[in-house]
Amino acid sequence: MNPVAPARPRRALTPALLAIGCWLGACSDAAPATPRPTAVPTELRIALAAVPGDSELDRQLRSAQDAVREQLDVPRLERLATLFLGKARSGGDPGFYTTAEACAAVMAGLPHGEHPALLLRGHVRHALHDFATAETIARRLVGERGMFLDLGLLGDVLLDRGQLEAARDAYQRMLELKPCLQSYARAAHLRWLIGDLPGSRELLGLAANAGSRRDPESLAWVLTRRAFLELQAGDLPAAARDADAALLQVADHPQARAMRGRIALAAGDAPTAIEHLRRAVAGQPLPEYQWALVDALRATGAGAEVAALEAELLRTGEREDPRTFAAWLATTDREPRLALRLAVAEFAQRQDAHTLAVLAIARLRNGDLVGADEVMQRALAIGVVDARLRLQAALVASRTGTRQRVLEHLDAAERGRTALLPSEQALLDALRRAA
Repeated sequence: MNPVAPARPRRALTPALLAIGCWLGACSDAAPATPRPTAVPTELRIALAAVPGDSELDRQLRSAQDAVREQLDVPRLERLATLFLGKARSGGDPGFYTTAEACAAVMAGLPHGEHPALLLRGHVRHALHDFATAETIARRLVGERGMFLDLGLLGDVLLDRGQLEAARDAYQRMLELKPCLQSYARAAHLRWLIGDLPGSRELLGLAANAGSRRDPESLAWVLTRRAFLELQAGDLPAAARDADAALLQVADHPQARAMRGRIALAAGDAPTAIEHLRRAVAGQPLPEYQWALVDALRATGAGAEVAALEAELLRTGEREDPRTFAAWLATTDREPRLALRLAVAEFAQRQDAHTLAVLAIARLRNGDLVGADEVMQRALAIGVVDARLRLQAALVASRTGTRQRVLEHLDAAERGRTALLPSEQALLDALRRAA
């Protein structure tokens, strides 16, 4: 079986896909230790500052800091920087990316440290959407070293830059060099985005089996991702089992906590959903989690709290996640010009199916029917099986297409209804009534 290539011929796929996180630690080929006792460089002082918190990741960070203080070498710095990358992803604080990059700067000056430092910096640049720099770094690494993680970085960047076939080739080479959690998870994500849900589930199972307690955050991501696919399929018990397993790996992992809240919301248990979603928002105040919490609170009639949370979302959404914020604005039909501005800016950075779909509904809300339809057709051409995207396609088709096309998209969205938030379900029902 070729885990990356589709199982059957498909349409030409031009827009890029969403990248996955880097996960450097679980199966890293670290350079051999090169002891070099020295004073702590100025660039590293911020990385050795006290880390508060009592999570497993916080404890690992403190242990890694102690190891660096004891001996400054490439493997110890790489471990510390990797943990800071995980902290940035799980906590939503981009300042930790800067800290990881400072570690990389010190690594670059140590024996055998140039390439590991480049890989870390490439992932930081990719996470911060500096795709041009990240691609330059990735291509240099692949040309000079060609390690499987170098290929993973290259594939991630190429997906976001709209070069799907080249990204798929990079992931295939990555799998051939080292089948592990990182490579399986990337292949699974790619399979989902081209519409192969069974293949994606299979590969996520391989990724989960390849997980390690040394990297619980990556395993939690894989389990949460599998929970999302089960939610799309309407299997709430299976989704809950995976989300709970993710939380056993990383207590209060924001993505897993938010997924657990969405599962409860899909089951009609708004109070339990609110409990989980509050904790997700507290850990990482992203628009996706705030949107879900707004819907859960509205279901319980908590009007004052809904208004306060929506005001917070309007205040911070552009900074935290402009694409999802634009999706919320366009879905709920508010501030259309802001939604369009954000969607256009996101499209300039990445051209995956979900970015295209958000741009399409933002154009629709601004009266650009021709532009909305054109962009939505590009999004649909990828073949992703996703209830939100098909609901967005139904919204565009309701103004630009035939009744048959609207119903086709509504039926597809209905099949994944459990993965839609209540406000999205309300839109689906309204479109159905009007069709």
